[in-house]
Amino acid sequence: MQKSKFLGLLTGALALGSATAAQTTALDNWTDKWLEKLTAEATELFTGPFAYQELGMLAETCVQAAQELKGVIKGIPRAVLAQKALGAAARAALPDNYEGWALMLIDGPGAAILIEAAFQRLFGPEAQEAAAAPIVDAPEVAEGGIQ
Repeated sequence: MQKSKFLGLLTGALALGSATAAQTTALDNWTDKWLEKLTAEATELFTGPFAYQELGMLAETCVQAAQELKGVIKGIPRAVLAQKALGAAARAALPDNYEGWALMLIDGPGAAILIEAAFQRLFGPEAQEAAAAPIVDAPEVAEGGIQ
């Protein structure tokens, strides 16, 4: 899989527009570390029978990968970032005949639930508290979110 294709799909899915030099470097390094693992686990699901445990492991991989971008990409909840990373990896790796139906599952609420469950398993109650925080990082917005 081409790294540039994945990065293009991911930044497009996250609507990042133009990333800063620091973000570009961090995303490039992050992709070097996580792309192969994300795509291998995602494509493994389509090569034979799989169990619920494999779905959970894939969700945990996405969560761990997204957690490493904390501080690099702000204003996007980690669960959304995890799901978008999975979607970008699938789009870049899957053959066209799989894309249609597989992407509906990956981009849908079922995957979002698996990712949320993975956050809870990996980070416990603090994952729930972090979700309640405002998703904006702007000094002109009062604590607690947009008014």
